[in-house]
Parts: sequence; C-alpha cells; structure tokens
Amino acid sequence: MRPHPLPYLPFEDRLFPRSSKAIREGFASGVATAFAYGVSIEGEKPQAYAGAFGQTALPPEGRAVHPRTVFDAASVSKAMGTATLAALMVDRGWLSWETPVGALLPDYKYPGIRLRHLLAHTAGFPAWEPLWQRMRDQFEGRELWSVPIDERQAAMRTLVLNIRPEVPPDTRVLYSDISFLTLGFLLEELTGMSLDIAVSRLLWRRMGLVESTYRRVNDSVERARALDIAATEKCPWRGGFLQG
Repeated sequence: MRPHPLPYLPFEDRLFPRSSKAIREGFASGVATAFAYGVSIEGEKPQAYAGAFGQTALPPEGRAVHPRTVFDAASVSKAMGTATLAALMVDRGWLSWETPVGALLPDYKYPGIRLRHLLAHTAGFPAWEPLWQRMRDQFEGRELWSVPIDERQAAMRTLVLNIRPEVPPDTRVLYSDISFLTLGFLLEELTGMSLDIAVSRLLWRRMGLVESTYRRVNDSVERARALDIAATEKCPWRGGFLQG
C-alpha cells in the first residue's frame, strides 16, 4: 500500500538519528529484507522525509527498494480496510455493533454471532482453516488460479460461511481469519460491491490512498509476480514467491 504521492526530502540520519539507527539495526539483524520509511511533519510549512533500502526480492531477481515501492499490507488490511469500512457503516447507520450476521446473510447458521464479535475476535471461530487446500479439492483437476475470480469467490464464501464456531460467542478471544473473512462477505452483501471495490471507493480514495488496492489475478504465482513490488513470502502451497 502507498499513499497519494507527495514531494519529500531524503530521510537523513542526522535529522532522525534514533529512527535511522533502529531501522538499520533491524535490517542488519534480518528483521526484513527491505524497508521503506518516512516522517511527515505538520505545521505552517509541512514537510515529508522518506528513505528506503534493501531489495524487493532475493538476488538475483530483486530490485532496489525506493520510498514509493509497494508493500503487501497482508493482515494489516483487516484494520485499514475491513474493520474501518465496518466502522464507517456503523457511523452511517447502515449497521450497528449488535447487528446479527444473519440479518444480512439470511441463510447463516449461527444466529448468536454479531458484528462486534467478528471485529473483536470473540465469535468463537478457529484461528484459521486450510481453505486453500479445500479450494483445491473443490476444483480438483483445474489449476486454482485458472478458475474465474467470481467462481472462486463464490466457492470461498460457501466454505467460510459454513465453518462452525468452536465455542459460543463471548467465550474467548482468539485472533481469527475466519471472523474477518465472514465480515468481508457481510460487507459485500451490505454495499452491493466486492470488498476490494467497496474499500477503495468508500474509504481509501477519500483518505488519499489512491494507489492502494487489493490485487486479484487469474495467473500462476510465477507469471503473476510483479518484480517492482516487495515480495511477501515463498509459499509452499502455491509453489512460488508471492510478489504483488
């Protein structure tokens, strides 16, 4: 994700010695293979400073990182996208914290689960499920990336909305991908848009994040690699590097 481009000056060690030291020590110790960082100073003459070092992937394919290199926000999108969009819907009066999931998804089997449970990870769901493998099983004989996006999305929605909670709501707090996948489908139903479009139109563009996006592709992992984007990981399930 990256914000709307603004003019910036170089992030110099002499201006931000403690921040620079922490970033360089983190890089040297292997916390990450690349960093892009910046500081915005408000006032009568606002100014931004930005810097970067490292590569977008391991050599020899990596390219030099610069301040506007795109990074994968991964699960940070739960907070910056899905949760914030849900809060916006509450603010507009389209939802309340107590809205049952079944109010928007009438066939939903678990009537006790409400919006606040999904957001607070108290719905009782498991932390995760091997959904990637289940999708592969469902589309056996086809490369999963070759299945049209709408068809994949419908299959994933069916899988997610049929996952049984392990305990009743409000019994425990457990960080759960399932909670936020369910929340995403709920917001799609409410807005009448896919989650990526809803978040972009209703939230990110209004925040100035005009280049932030979800990236959906119909291609293999290797062919879909975007070498200018910082790599996320080497994924054994997908058989290659996730990059973009």
